Amino acid sequence: MARPNSADTITREDLASGLHFCLSRTNLFSKFLIPLALEKLASDLHSAKLDSLRLLAACCEECYGPDDLRPFLAQIWHALRREVFLRSEERRVGKECRS
Repeated sequence: MARPNSADTITREDLASGLHFCLSRTNLFSKFLIPLALEKLASDLHSAKLDSLRLLAACCEECYGPDDLRPFLAQIWHALRREVFLRSEERRVGKECRS
C-alpha cells in the first residue's frame, strides 16, 4: 500500500492525466466523451471544469476531426462562451460589489 506523500503515491492529477491520454488516442469515444466533457464543464467544481477543458483540448489535438466535432459544435460553443464571458462578468461584478 502506498503511503501518502511517498514517491509511489498516485495523485488525482496522475489519474486524470492517464485517463486523458487514453481517451484522446481514438475518436471512437467522441459521441460519448464530448457530452460527458460538456457536462463536467457545467459543474461548479473548478477542477472538473479544468479536467473537461484539458480533455477536450487533448482530443482535438490528437485525433478528433471535423466529423467528430460537428454534431457538438453548437453545444461546445455555448459552453465555452458561458465559461469565458459569463464567468468573467460574474468576477467583474463580484469585484465591484466588494469595492
